[in-house]
Amino acid sequence: MVLLGSQQWGYLLAGDTGVKLLIVIGELGVVLEQNQKENNLQNNRNDSTQELLLQLVENLRSSDQLNKKLEALVEATHQLISPTCTNIYLFEREGHYFCCRMGSQLVNII
Repeated sequence: MVLLGSQQWGYLLAGDTGVKLLIVIGELGVVLEQNQKENNLQNNRNDSTQELLLQLVENLRSSDQLNKKLEALVEATHQLISPTCTNIYLFEREGHYFCCRMGSQLVNII
């Protein structure tokens, strides 16, 4: 809501000035509405991201098997950032090399 005031009683803007003011107020309303929608979308994304991360932590904590934990991590990664593929490599100390332990090809990604 926009409230305009004047010290003069019954004062109205003349012709073009009134029209221009109405255009500016209308555009301001459009910008404010767009900002509100963007804020709502951002808040919804933040809420869903937080829920997904909390679910991931719970899945990692509740599973005893390393493969199940890695699968949960790959699935969460795909839900959060939507990569084309994901691979998890573990370092083998004795051989001094990285070994692919889990990948998105091994997990059924929705």
